[in-house]
Amino acid sequence: MCIRDSMTGDAAPTAIAVAKELGLLESGKRKSAILEGSRFYQQIGGIICRVCLADICLCRTSERLRRNIIGDQDQFNEVSADLVILARTKPSHKEALVLGLQEAAHTVAVAGNGANDAAAMRRADVGIAMGKEGTEIAREAADLILLEDKLDSLAHTIVLGRNIYQSVRKFLQFQLTMTISTIVLEFLGALLYRQPIFASIQLLWVNLTIDILASVAFATEPPDDDLLWAKPVRRDEYIITKKMMAFIMFHGITLSAVALALTCFGENFLPEYGPDLLGDNFESVRYNGQTDYVRSGRTKFLFSNEDDYGHLIDNFGPSRHYTIVFTSFTFMMHATLINSRSIDLRLNVFRGITRNWLFIVIVIGLFLSQFLIVTIGQPFHCHREGLHWIQWVICVLFGISILIAWSVCTRILKTFFWTEDTTSTNARAKPANPQSSPRPKLYSPEDSIIIPNESNEEKPEEMLRLDKI
Repeated sequence: MCIRDSMTGDAAPTAIAVAKELGLLESGKRKSAILEGSRFYQQIGGIICRVCLADICLCRTSERLRRNIIGDQDQFNEVSADLVILARTKPSHKEALVLGLQEAAHTVAVAGNGANDAAAMRRADVGIAMGKEGTEIAREAADLILLEDKLDSLAHTIVLGRNIYQSVRKFLQFQLTMTISTIVLEFLGALLYRQPIFASIQLLWVNLTIDILASVAFATEPPDDDLLWAKPVRRDEYIITKKMMAFIMFHGITLSAVALALTCFGENFLPEYGPDLLGDNFESVRYNGQTDYVRSGRTKFLFSNEDDYGHLIDNFGPSRHYTIVFTSFTFMMHATLINSRSIDLRLNVFRGITRNWLFIVIVIGLFLSQFLIVTIGQPFHCHREGLHWIQWVICVLFGISILIAWSVCTRILKTFFWTEDTTSTNARAKPANPQSSPRPKLYSPEDSIIIPNESNEEKPEEMLRLDKI
């Protein structure tokens, strides 16, 4: 957010004095930073119809359907580049400034309190009226009414709005990642071994985490300190950015690959502990009765109708092999939930997590719930003896590995693909002393612009200053 231009019906000397006091006008500014409304309107060619290119419409287009444009947009861009104060303005002058900025791809908000401001407020993307001193016409034309007549309350509102948008992006990032990886695993399991890797009850548990608990965790994320200093999202920007796509692709591929590797080759390296439930024959929980690795839990052999573990399920229940696969995938999902707190390749995904106690409670609750449902065993299609503590450690390490792998991947992406500062979405430099620099001086088309507006009504000097803050 930046306050770029000030429009007022007062004379130029009064406007200049107030602007200098508020820091809107620096002593070294060129004279072109200050214009009177009539001269400005004349230089830009006024407001004309897009169809007939005339001030008074000749094409008989209805006033409600008429599309207005600036007479000379190139001249407007040149004049408005240095414009800070527009004095002695009429409603048409104010509307022309708003329209020209919108045609230049700016997002414009107009703050006003008088009847003369209504046209500009309606034209703006966001019209802001004063609740106490504003006229009824101004309040009706506004999208937002400030009850206390203080523009500084907008900063808090903007931060909250941006935080909600970021939370939605974080949730989408996590949900798409987990949905894609789950679908891929179930499809490959049916293709290779003619069985789903996860049972229906296990998929319900995964979906509970993805759809409900994750949404609550992200909905309670507090605003980041840098949100106010971030550039606003452009109108043509997709809700899923390239950085989010990199996140989704990395985690989707990694989680699917790890879970599939555990499914296909887990009996070759996953250790087995506990009693030999099936005896010392071929059907031992210790694979083939000759190793200290888990018995394959695949119901059939690869691309075959021949039973592998399928004929043992009725007697001995779900395998420990597939219980480890399910638990490891769940812990990797928890790690992905934590990584999803950043949508802009931030290295420290734990930054600010202590301010969101509910997020911490949810993550801990998910871990304890996973321990509970695995310990209960068969109702959740898990091994009836649960897991050995070393097997639990292995599953947790798979989850931690996702955190480490994403940290490494983030450094690589920032080094070779996104070399700009990505501490926050569309980040821009934050001043060392915000008090000494009350407004960022950025004039790119992506910036939002708030135009303090003054009507022509006579007001005391102190009220004039209040409306401009």
